[in-house]
Amino acid sequence: MLDTLAFYCNCRARLTEQGLLVTNVLNRHRGLASSLKRMDEAFDARACALPLPWRCDSASNSGQ
Repeated sequence: MLDTLAFYCNCRARLTEQGLLVTNVLNRHRGLASSLKRMDEAFDARACALPLPWRCDSASNSGQ
């Protein structure tokens, strides 16, 4: 499984100082909060999550 602290630590070790890791952490086995906690630990509390994308069938688009 790639959603582990060891995996994120290995990713960080391979990045340059200007490097950036982008990942999709949505899964059915573990929650988003626990995934972010592991990333936060591996990246010295410099991890962030973007909100879910806007959906075309959302209520805000119902007038079209």
